Amino acid sequence: MPFEILDTETKDNMPPTATLSYMRSTRVGKNGGGAGKGKPRLIVTLPTVICIAKSERFVLLLGSGEDAGKLRIKGTKEKRGVKPGEFKSHLMFRFGFVPKLGEDIFDGERCKFMLMQNAAYEIDAPFLKADGDA
Repeated sequence: MPFEILDTETKDNMPPTATLSYMRSTRVGKNGGGAGKGKPRLIVTLPTVICIAKSERFVLLLGSGEDAGKLRIKGTKEKRGVKPGEFKSHLMFRFGFVPKLGEDIFDGERCKFMLMQNAAYEIDAPFLKADGDA
């Protein structure tokens, strides 16, 4: 009986994905409060395999209508944009609390993403439907 090569899913052969987390703080503040309290904060992590940080600051855009369930991260020159943390294998965007997403938390959601022509990143996150888009 001959042996058959089986398909496997490893870090090297999987398509790159974005990781989204919207969690409350796990740190305890210096005044004794904080852990698990407060508003959730959005953190988006993108692998540097595809990412090219051409801008210094980035803003978050949420799709509606046909684009509901999609996020875009786009470079900006505005001060309100966030600076990504640059690591060896990924960029981390700490957007903080996003009122449009409400307070439902999630952690480590892996989502497909792609680099758009205008150097923006589009993330397909169907679980992120804002109020009124459902």
